[in-house]
Amino acid sequence: MSRRVRAIDRGATLVASLLALGLGVLAILWWTGTWAALPEQVNASAVTDALDQPWWPWAAGAGGLALVLIGLGWLSDHLRSQSVGRLALPGSGTSGRLNADAGPVAKAAGEAFGAVRGVRSSRATISHDRGQMVARVTATVDPEADLDIIASAADRVSAELRQVLGRDDVLCRVQLKVSGKNSTLSRVS
Repeated sequence: MSRRVRAIDRGATLVASLLALGLGVLAILWWTGTWAALPEQVNASAVTDALDQPWWPWAAGAGGLALVLIGLGWLSDHLRSQSVGRLALPGSGTSGRLNADAGPVAKAAGEAFGAVRGVRSSRATISHDRGQMVARVTATVDPEADLDIIASAADRVSAELRQVLGRDDVLCRVQLKVSGKNSTLSRVS
């Protein structure tokens, strides 16, 4: 999901929440009779008069069409995948295009990081995030693992990934999770 879509989602959620909260408080105040300015009964004659006007079906249709278009755009933004399928490699010219599948490249980077002493498991993906291509390496490490070794391995895997792809615009993000103390696994080196 892009930053714009997240901002729209959060803004819409805030507006809907505040509206629901305000209507709920207003309903409670009306029901208890606490706020004297609220009428005992609601007069809906203005609404029924508007519904009888000849322009009402056109306005309702236009509003419905606008809501359908907004909903389709919202769905489209949420269904759009941020993952990278194919990467254009340097050397692509007018006579042809050099591509690489991002999946196997990311898998190899994850396996290379997983082979480091102290890393129990590792996986990697390549995706678009805020206009940047980002390689995410997620690894589970032993609680006793040497973080200096893991940090230098993360730098090495990131540099190798950029070198293999021939692209300096790929950012690497390494996320480490520490495994629980009780879940000791035997590891053959």
